Amino acid sequence: MKMRMVFLVVAAAGGIVLLGDDFPPGYRGTYLVTRYGNLGALPKDVGFDLLQVRLAKNAGGVYEARVNTLLAPLARPIDVHLSGRGKVYICEYTRVLNNNGRTAMMPGRLLELAVKP
Repeated sequence: MKMRMVFLVVAAAGGIVLLGDDFPPGYRGTYLVTRYGNLGALPKDVGFDLLQVRLAKNAGGVYEARVNTLLAPLARPIDVHLSGRGKVYICEYTRVLNNNGRTAMMPGRLLELAVKP
């Protein structure tokens, strides 16, 4: 009997914040979500980004999500934090430069996104 192994590749969601009135109209009421990124070597990386998610009810009253990549590539973002008026901080962990397992690691960073005054 032959056994077959199947590996699931996941880009796990990390942090999530809801943007309020401190942000421009196109961002108010939307969520920012970090995606950690795949761990295995793939032809194309999955995740490593910050997503903007907008929820809205459809004609049937069911919520639907529109998802846009806001910032990529990031170094395995693990959290996002609201701080002050119109400021968001993104905390990165680290990742290999091309995820093939044979290259150096990028250091993590703390990134600030802020609304222009």
